[in-house]
Amino acid sequence: FFTGEETYLTHKELLKRKKNFSEKYGPENVLQLSLPEYSVNAIIEQMTNTWLFSNEKLLIIQGVPGETTSPGGTSDLEEKIIQMWWSINPDYFIIFVSSKPDKRKKAYKFFSDPKNCQVKIFEHLTGPALIKHIEQEMYEYLDETHKDTRLDKDSINILIERTQSNLWLINGECQKLSY
Repeated sequence: FFTGEETYLTHKELLKRKKNFSEKYGPENVLQLSLPEYSVNAIIEQMTNTWLFSNEKLLIIQGVPGETTSPGGTSDLEEKIIQMWWSINPDYFIIFVSSKPDKRKKAYKFFSDPKNCQVKIFEHLTGPALIKHIEQEMYEYLDETHKDTRLDKDSINILIERTQSNLWLINGECQKLSY
């Protein structure tokens, strides 16, 4: 269960997980599902079915547990998942993603319970953690001949100030600076 308001870090972690899983089991075994794109029954079917050619699947289910502004049907989906929890195919890796879940809901309490799910919280970065993240982003975008290039502290502080610590904007600026 991935949660937290830092959606950029959640996005990067999901990309990493999808890439690693695809390399090991094939991209056809990675599915990203959400309401209203898929019906409640279609999502439940994906979670419980077995497949002819592959046992392992990575299912990423967006918007569960639901937020206070979730689309209709989210509560139904949550209730069905909880009811059939022990019927889910054990060969499947399922990641539930909700950046701001409603913590009052039964589903949030269920998914937050360590007996049911591992929880990974993505918080906003500040201070040294933010600076380290910016340095890592820059390093990722530089080609091999420029890997030793570094931003000085003043440049990093200007970047933080102008982007208001928004990691989506910081990522875009790091891409531009790497050219």
